[in-house]
Amino acid sequence: MTEGIGNLHSMKVLSIQYNHLTGSIPLPVFNISRIENIAFTGIIPQEIGNLVNLVALAMEKTQIISSVPISIFNISSLQMLLLSHNNLSGFLSREIGNSTKMQFLYLDENSFTGEIPKEISNLVEMEVLNLGFNSFSGSLDIRAENN
Repeated sequence: MTEGIGNLHSMKVLSIQYNHLTGSIPLPVFNISRIENIAFTGIIPQEIGNLVNLVALAMEKTQIISSVPISIFNISSLQMLLLSHNNLSGFLSREIGNSTKMQFLYLDENSFTGEIPKEISNLVEMEVLNLGFNSFSGSLDIRAENN
């Protein structure tokens, strides 16, 4: 994929997973602020946080081997994060609590460790939370309110 893809300033959806592409996504893609939905394979770069209108990131079963960049949890429009069935590792960042519009969070079947941050309770729009088949430890500190 060439750097020229960054010139597609009106693009809202980019779906290129399950291909035989080599290399990484050119960084100019992450400067297309209109992108609302993106799906690809490879490492999730820190620049993902530049996609300020991102609503959905779908990268399940794409053999990602890295950690989830903190910047992704600062995208206030993010509603759907589908990263299940990969090799993601590390801790789940406390910044996850910034994703207050999150409705669907699938992080199951990865290699996450550590405690589930209590800030996950800030995700008041959450409909589906799947953290199964990881190596999380400690207690689950989620406060539920009935409305």
